[in-house]
Amino acid sequence: MDKRMYRILDMFSNGQYYTAEKIAEQLNISTKTVRNLLKEINREIEASGALIRSKYGVGYYLEVSK
Repeated sequence: MDKRMYRILDMFSNGQYYTAEKIAEQLNISTKTVRNLLKEINREIEASGALIRSKYGVGYYLEVSK
């Protein structure tokens, strides 16, 4: 994982929802890059029982299954 991916995961650690626009603004990248990074993060964290999901009209959130 690169530094941007760790920063995205760190944002989700507080349990809040984030839009692609908000993430892009925080990291100074495009929303397309955000979506690509989220897909890559999901591939890497899925085996650990976690996923970044989206909720229409709200944003993305981190879901961790126990």
